[in-house]
Amino acid sequence: MDVLLHLNNELSSQVKSIAKYNGKSIDTFILKVLESYISNIENKTWKQEIIDFQGFPDLTPFENYRNELLEPKDDPFV
Repeated sequence: MDVLLHLNNELSSQVKSIAKYNGKSIDTFILKVLESYISNIENKTWKQEIIDFQGFPDLTPFENYRNELLEPKDDPFV
């Protein structure tokens, strides 16, 4: 697939500079950026094992210990 991009002057200059600095053609640099971006998007979902996790039935919920917490003596934000 061929893609035609119209970049503003500032972005075009940045792309050229970074590609040149990394010893890559502009096409190769943009391809790598897109691959990296798509890879990061795909990795932002939880794995199915985590979604299906129901916890440990024998573990006391941490909420049960809230009554043991002490009120702060002074409000640090006042």
